[in-house]
Amino acid sequence: MSDLVLGIDHVSVLVQDTRRSLDFYRSVLGLEVDPSRPDLGYPGAWLRAGVHAIHLIQMPNPDPVTGRPAHAANDGTSRCGSRTSTPCASGSTCRAFPTP
Repeated sequence: MSDLVLGIDHVSVLVQDTRRSLDFYRSVLGLEVDPSRPDLGYPGAWLRAGVHAIHLIQMPNPDPVTGRPAHAANDGTSRCGSRTSTPCASGSTCRAFPTP
């Protein structure tokens, strides 16, 4: 384990149909919806996987090159958020790194 990265907090998954995706994650994988997701201006859902989370982000075409939300990758990759030993300083920008 890295001294900087303490663990994975969440993984974002682009989906075309949130309800259909929720059926899979809830009925097949047994995950629970996290009701704390605020209105982010686009459809989606948060699911809890133990202390980790899966963020579903609904898009008409989950594999577009353009038109993705600002926090989603524009290069076809997924995103994940990590827990770090050094939090982002106030006023600084934390950078999300694409997953391979």
